[in-house]
Amino acid sequence: AGADLQPRADRAPIFIIGAPRSGTTLCYQLLVEGLDVGWLANAHAAHASDAAAIERAAPARSERLGSDYDSVHGDTHGEWGPSEAGEYWYRLLPRDRHQQGAADATPQLRRDIAAMVRAFADACAAPVVFKNTLNSLRVPLLAAALPEARFVLVERELAENARSLLVGRVRRGDLDGWWSARPDAADALIAGGASSAEQVVWQAREVTRIARRDLAEHAAGRWITIRYDELCHDPRGVLACTHEWLVGQGVEVSARPVDRIPDRFDRRGGGSLPDDLDAQLDAALAAAESAPVGEDGG
Repeated sequence: AGADLQPRADRAPIFIIGAPRSGTTLCYQLLVEGLDVGWLANAHAAHASDAAAIERAAPARSERLGSDYDSVHGDTHGEWGPSEAGEYWYRLLPRDRHQQGAADATPQLRRDIAAMVRAFADACAAPVVFKNTLNSLRVPLLAAALPEARFVLVERELAENARSLLVGRVRRGDLDGWWSARPDAADALIAGGASSAEQVVWQAREVTRIARRDLAEHAAGRWITIRYDELCHDPRGVLACTHEWLVGQGVEVSARPVDRIPDRFDRRGGGSLPDDLDAQLDAALAAAESAPVGEDGG
């Protein structure tokens, strides 16, 4: 349905990316509540191949708002809560390899992604905000397929980001299991015997590094950074700046009443860990601080 649709400023996709547990879901909820945009909700995610049809039959977007700004590992509440919608992306992209570089951006795949995204944006009749942390590793592909796309990179202080990832593993009951965005070089890291603490520190830093590198190379001038601290301290200010930037970029999007947005969000430190894991995390962070950030794996 979207194969013949052309880029439009009033249908632009806005991709929120960043390392897992960096604040991307909170940013997603903020933009959905504060801007007149479409989004992939839990209702769409449950039937990903029918996302555009579901959107056309849905109640008006203004009737679907009202976020509680809560989430569990990216999962939100309610039928219309913003969703990562993994199955939407897996329609075209592999499950077992998250990182997609320029070499993966074949003409056919670029056309298919553009058709899929533009069909949903057309159903929304508005710019659309997408959030999926795996997209942090797909920037070359997304930027090539969608020249009208804009990107918002969320960054969080490394120690808090890594701690939150490690706490997430503990709560999931799988300390040694990799969770969420997995750069290609993770296989070598794990094979080399890296501890769980070392893995999450590397993951948080590496996903952010790859996203920054690929944005600079493939989407120059089409992205901004939002810091988690600023997002929590002044969400209304962050929203206003993001809206101003999007309009300056030529994206035709309007703001919703600011009374939908809290004055501030509670800033979370990442959570508590058992003493032994706390010590391992401190050691991994110290080692990372002294190690240079490389081009190909940390």
